[in-house]
Amino acid sequence: MSNTSSVPGLEPAPAQHRGTPLSRSQAVELLQRLAKATARQELPPHQAVGKVLARDAAGNAPVPEQAASLRDGYAVSVKDIQQARPENPVRLTVQGRLTADARHAEPLRPGHAVRVLTGAPLPPGADAVLPLEDLAQTADANAEAIVVSGPTEPGRFILPRGGDLPEASLLVRAGERLSPSGAAMLTRARTPLVSVHACPRAIMFGLGSELAGPDLPDHADPDHIPADNTVLVPHLLQAWGADVMHAGILHDDLEATTRALQQAAENTTRPQLIVTTGGTGRSERDHARNAARNAGFEILFHGLDVRPGKNVFAARRQDPQQPDIFLLGLPGPPPAVFAVLHALGLPLLRALSGRPPHPTQYAALSRNLRTRSGKEWLLACTLEQQGPLRTVQPLYGPQEPPLRALARAHAVAVLPPGEDLAAGDAVELLLP
Repeated sequence: MSNTSSVPGLEPAPAQHRGTPLSRSQAVELLQRLAKATARQELPPHQAVGKVLARDAAGNAPVPEQAASLRDGYAVSVKDIQQARPENPVRLTVQGRLTADARHAEPLRPGHAVRVLTGAPLPPGADAVLPLEDLAQTADANAEAIVVSGPTEPGRFILPRGGDLPEASLLVRAGERLSPSGAAMLTRARTPLVSVHACPRAIMFGLGSELAGPDLPDHADPDHIPADNTVLVPHLLQAWGADVMHAGILHDDLEATTRALQQAAENTTRPQLIVTTGGTGRSERDHARNAARNAGFEILFHGLDVRPGKNVFAARRQDPQQPDIFLLGLPGPPPAVFAVLHALGLPLLRALSGRPPHPTQYAALSRNLRTRSGKEWLLACTLEQQGPLRTVQPLYGPQEPPLRALARAHAVAVLPPGEDLAAGDAVELLLP
């Protein structure tokens, strides 16, 4: 295979780490440094929900566009009623009615009032709204006049132009995912387009001749194992903002695995991320790393100084005028896949999506726990909110077999090696 680092226009691959495995923080820093955000798109806000803003998004118009009534009542001019008293009420002639869909209202004439419903625009010349209950005599929708027994203040029960959103209000910042509510407010503020990063495309392969598709009935093929990772990985990636194009199974065959990785990398809809599970060990049936090399990927690192993570690897393929493709080779057991995908896949996807690194998050340990010496421990956990305190319950021990624990897991807890941790101690969390 030719050395891609010698091709003009390609960044030289970092020196492969041999001997001492990388720490989790070193691996994450390397992946985030190499990853480039996906291309930008200009989309209407309602089509950009879930994507990451490439530029700040602001409103294009004030909300409301003109002053509006906050109550059902009558729009008046304050100067017309400033002398009104219970013993000397002022009578105003009703000149019309305005609803929220009214446009181009006739100016308010002196000595007159306009019947307004909530949300109706104020007629020119009106500077206050009298709610129905403030009138000396109850007025119905067909009243020809109202009787006012006291003055009011300018602006009373009026939402001024831009009172909800001033013109050009910053609504969503670059690097944030556009939420449904953010898209709704941009739509209301008449913002026609927003600049977003395309969702990173991802492909997943479960490696192993023993695997069968997840939709296969358990009684149909008792000699094969349902491919649980082809359910776990794609749905996690989708939840984290990826567009998963394919999830499939590859048998333990070097040539077939190489061909599948090469075809995925050279597909017209080129992915930014490929995730494999299984095949990372050292037996004669473990072909993931060799297949990645044969398919044109440079190994960035092999092995992490975490538990689980002994045989995890990351690779990158560079081609001229094409975005890089990253490959994460994860172990086969689903609990390990869950842990390592949180540790590496989540920060890598944030970088590819155009999001900044996630601030470190912590929670209070719910019980005493002693950790083994040696390596940092990534452990599935559940989370609970107890008043202002978020607590983490590690899923570990004879009552929590790994697969049952995984079915309950909310996140991954990072536990330091060789320590006696007490209930209430803060531990790091890996979660979106």
